[in-house]
Amino acid sequence: MLIWTPITPNQISYLVAALAALGCWLTAAASMHRVIAGSAVLLAAAYLDCCDGEVARVKLSSSRYGAWIDTVVDELSSVGYMIALGWHCHLAFGPGFFGGPSAAGGLDPWLAAIAIGAVTYAGSIYCIYYNLIVVVGSANSQDYAGSVEVVPGEAPNAVRLRPAAPRPELPRRERPPGWRRSRPTPRTRCAATSSRGSRSCSRCCTRPTCCSRCSCSVVR
Repeated sequence: MLIWTPITPNQISYLVAALAALGCWLTAAASMHRVIAGSAVLLAAAYLDCCDGEVARVKLSSSRYGAWIDTVVDELSSVGYMIALGWHCHLAFGPGFFGGPSAAGGLDPWLAAIAIGAVTYAGSIYCIYYNLIVVVGSANSQDYAGSVEVVPGEAPNAVRLRPAAPRPELPRRERPPGWRRSRPTPRTRCAATSSRGSRSCSRCCTRPTCCSRCSCSVVR
């Protein structure tokens, strides 16, 4: 339906960003009802996020800026939702939920989980987007290079990665028009079996089987 409206793909990405921010704000609370509402809003944002690229392709309005907006919104919404869930657990269950030293005022496991998740996610994002920006030169988070090669870098005694040159494709020969109709119909030779033994049948037919008591093989 969005194709028949004047809405641009970038406006859809901005709407997705607003919905993701609202969902993260609702999730980062102690109330379970707000968590459910925030998760529903984020689910709707994720569904709408699948539309901006399709609208851009159908309307022929794709741009590098729009691709980066879509990618950045996706990553920030994922990180924000993870942090919001950890903060909800911190408020709702408290540091003593698992017992042990944390119950006596020690390390809060929820805050530690948020920190570990943020660091892990940051490392993953760095590796992915290093491949995108430096190696591939793309703005699509799904655009991975199948193979790379090491080449000299810009600085002295430095190297860098670049996508390997694709293998040349073999030329394809076009078949002449009507080539299917010009092919002869394959004949089949029947080998019939009678009660007296096996004998060859001299009849030929164009069907897979001649009768119920003989087997046919294609004659090339």
